[in-house]
Amino acid sequence: MSNPFNNFNLNEIDLKKIQQQSLEFKDRVMSINRELTNTRRKGQAGGSMIEVEMNGHFTVETVKLDPAILAKNITTIQDLIASAVNDVTRQIANLTQEKMFGMLQGSGIPGTQK
Repeated sequence: MSNPFNNFNLNEIDLKKIQQQSLEFKDRVMSINRELTNTRRKGQAGGSMIEVEMNGHFTVETVKLDPAILAKNITTIQDLIASAVNDVTRQIANLTQEKMFGMLQGSGIPGTQK
């Protein structure tokens, strides 16, 4: 078995550059975190009879029910609430993934190029 470090030269590593890149990466992550804190998305179900608003950190902020939904049976209401939560959760997950992937593009990290 060959040693993968045979051609590794510590003299070629620019520690200042690595430190600068890590600080830039940290700043970008913090910026995305602040942006997600202020982001809101709404999920709906039952033809908008149920609406769930969530922030970018997956915290449910509001739940709105059309009073007409209360005429339905409890199982239907529960299913619709779950559906609305799943809808908004997918939106936030996709948004977070897009933002993080966008930040990583151009970083030189394998697998982050389109």
